[in-house]
Amino acid sequence: MNRKLKRFSLPATAAAVLAVSLGFGVVPLKAQTAAVAAEAEQEAPRQLSQESASEQAGYPVKLPSYLPKGYYLSDLVYVKDLGQVLGTYLRNAGGNAAYLRIKKAEIAKEVTGLTEVTFTKGKAYAGTRPDEYADMNLLLWEEEKGIVYQFTSGLAVDELKKMADSVGVGTPPTPPVQYEIVSDTQEITAEKAAEWLGSPLLLPTKQPEKSIISYSYTKSDNEESVTVNFNSSTKPDDRFFIDMMKGDIQKEVGNVPYIDGKSTVKEIKLANGTTAYACQYKAWSPTDPNLTALQVLFWEPSKGVIYKTFGFKSIEEYVKIAESVK
Repeated sequence: MNRKLKRFSLPATAAAVLAVSLGFGVVPLKAQTAAVAAEAEQEAPRQLSQESASEQAGYPVKLPSYLPKGYYLSDLVYVKDLGQVLGTYLRNAGGNAAYLRIKKAEIAKEVTGLTEVTFTKGKAYAGTRPDEYADMNLLLWEEEKGIVYQFTSGLAVDELKKMADSVGVGTPPTPPVQYEIVSDTQEITAEKAAEWLGSPLLLPTKQPEKSIISYSYTKSDNEESVTVNFNSSTKPDDRFFIDMMKGDIQKEVGNVPYIDGKSTVKEIKLANGTTAYACQYKAWSPTDPNLTALQVLFWEPSKGVIYKTFGFKSIEEYVKIAESVK
């Protein structure tokens, strides 16, 4: 069954960059990727079909036919900037999630610090990487020449082996609900971004050290936005992004999803008197099991144009960024 849910939007470009920041790109998730998902009134898996993921990746994407009891495929996305397919398996009753990463790579360059093990298909590599994945277990193998698969989870390695054994064998279980997010993202210039917005680009003076700025345009599910990425060549953790879109800010406030049945929206007055809105956005990370939400701040620097910044910084930090926008 395909359906689309009303949701508070984080454009696809930002969502995949965010994924990298979340840890699945150190591998990310702008997801999974980590993958970041939020829906307005009810939660449902968001994903590409296996066929669409294969088409975007340029190689066959194989999925496990065996899943531990209660597990289902929650997210399947392709992160173009990373050239990786990222999948997330969740358990109905909660507990350890399992994360699948697929990419073109040389297996010898991927297994540092891991121990060689055997499974039905031959040779694999298992272990932990505390700096990247805390106490999660990893299992890597080469499913076919030049295509490396990796499971990361709190599940036991033997359980990950069973999942790996079943990759490409039989029919993957059908997720409880699925719908496809179709998006088109392209790099653009600052001039093109301003042209699309119909107003000058207002950028913050508070930026990462040795900031590298890039611009992209995303169209997805009848939503359009420009994302400005502020990266740092010396301090990657200082990166952030601002999504810019046309719209009614009060409607945007109304689209913010509740968390545990409660609104997280709070009004904040910026130094110039502009009203901004702080809220939380449900999220998860394969490297930080304690992460449950991202901090989001959005405001209207000019009539009909909404700026939205979000990530792992505190709201106070995002307020400083917003107040430096000129």
